[in-house]
Amino acid sequence: MILFSISLSAFAEYRVFNIQIKSPTATRTIQSTLDPIQYKEFYPLAADEVISYDDTWMCYGRTDNNLALCLNPQKAQIPDSSVSNQSTP
Repeated sequence: MILFSISLSAFAEYRVFNIQIKSPTATRTIQSTLDPIQYKEFYPLAADEVISYDDTWMCYGRTDNNLALCLNPQKAQIPDSSVSNQSTP
């Protein structure tokens, strides 16, 4: 029984959506764990606004404690290989 409860908590994950909200005068982009349908139910939009998403990705970990959403792994910047992270004595 203990092994079962440990294995359930070890694989927390969530999805991030890159949401676009367009109106006749402006477009804004928001990253959220809510999909577009959930988002507009939770945050009502103006009558002239249209919501969609252009990207989504999976993140590992928990979403509690107001942690920042993870970056899109396909678009994350690759660190410069010429910079060393090792300190010299």
